[in-house]
Amino acid sequence: MDKITPQMKIRVSSSVQWNRDVDRMYIFSNKTGEFMEINMVGARIVELANGKRTIQNIASIIAKEFKNCPDTTVLIQQILKFVDTCVDKGILYIEGYHG
Repeated sequence: MDKITPQMKIRVSSSVQWNRDVDRMYIFSNKTGEFMEINMVGARIVELANGKRTIQNIASIIAKEFKNCPDTTVLIQQILKFVDTCVDKGILYIEGYHG
């Protein structure tokens, strides 16, 4: 099993639809049938996942945009966990990753 690392580039899967509310994002994968309701930090991660940014790049942007973020090490670990969940649900995609 591969491990997701901060150097990996992520993108939203092509089968995903989302709708953003004031403080939430609702995401649905047509391919897997998975549905997620996520907070604004998670929503921003999804918005930034364009296939060109690494998880590390996204963590840096999140740290600048959101007040009260944990330190960088903790933030990256939290984002890695979120990305892992999203990959499992078919929401996010990592090129060459076979988790």
